[in-house]
Amino acid sequence: MKKLIKKEMEEWYGFVLTDEQIQEWIDINKIESFDTLERSDFVDYLCRKITGLEYPMNADSYEYKMKVLKSLRENSSKMGYKFII
Repeated sequence: MKKLIKKEMEEWYGFVLTDEQIQEWIDINKIESFDTLERSDFVDYLCRKITGLEYPMNADSYEYKMKVLKSLRENSSKMGYKFII
């Protein structure tokens, strides 16, 4: 399952994650599958951990989306994550 999570989190959201980062999240959430809900939960978890902000939803303003993106770019490496968008 880690390969699937790694692939989807990079392709969908731009996070290049280590096995350890993925395992930490799996252990916290006790997941048995990885689909829409789990992807959404994981990206929100990462965003909150890295920026303190919720991951933007479609209904959020352009300004908020850009604020989150900027914060992810600025803070990911400081927090030990690789973000490539």
